Amino acid sequence: MSKNILKENMRRFRTKNLKEGPPTKEVDLKGYTPEEFLDELDDIRIEDIDTNDYPDFVDAFVWYAEIDGKPLNDEQLDWVNDQGEWLHPKILDYLQ
Repeated sequence: MSKNILKENMRRFRTKNLKEGPPTKEVDLKGYTPEEFLDELDDIRIEDIDTNDYPDFVDAFVWYAEIDGKPLNDEQLDWVNDQGEWLHPKILDYLQ
């Protein structure tokens, strides 16, 4: 694992070492159900898509998205990136 990816993941999950897990706290879904929140996302931008890692794309993540015309905050982005079953098809769509 490269240092940049490790550093980015540690920043995203706010960890000081790899033994800590991501913080557990409620994420503001703006009154939407989780499914509605994901369906309402616009301008989704994905980074670190390594085509050599097909079909897993384990390093890819959403770094920007909007809902109701406003950018997601860090907690919302972290939550979105934890939605693997939703994210993987989005990565495939993003490549097309």
